[in-house]
Amino acid sequence: MIASSSYLTGESFSLSLSWALKYTTIERIRNLEFGVKEIETQNYLQEDAITHIQTLNEAEKCKEIRLKLLALYGEKVYKDWFSRIRLQVVGNRICFKAENKFMQDYITSNYGQIFGSC
Repeated sequence: MIASSSYLTGESFSLSLSWALKYTTIERIRNLEFGVKEIETQNYLQEDAITHIQTLNEAEKCKEIRLKLLALYGEKVYKDWFSRIRLQVVGNRICFKAENKFMQDYITSNYGQIFGSC
């Protein structure tokens, strides 16, 4: 958002990290002060996630679960955790396989109620 402001990025303004990280400064930037413009990034990220889901070689039931995860937890959580796992239908359950043990354990402890591990 700072980069969208010609005032904050101009030569006449001396931007410092300590100033930019103050809660009052962050709030003012979020309120679009200093000539800051609102930047739409959510739609782009969500479109990327949807494209990712559509191109996977998984059962339609798995893709439906992924779309629900995206809607429920948002683009960042989906990208960080769910885009890197494999889903499959086992009987009447959806289970997952992560790329490493840390990821497997984290997803199981935080999202295990959604599906089981394979």
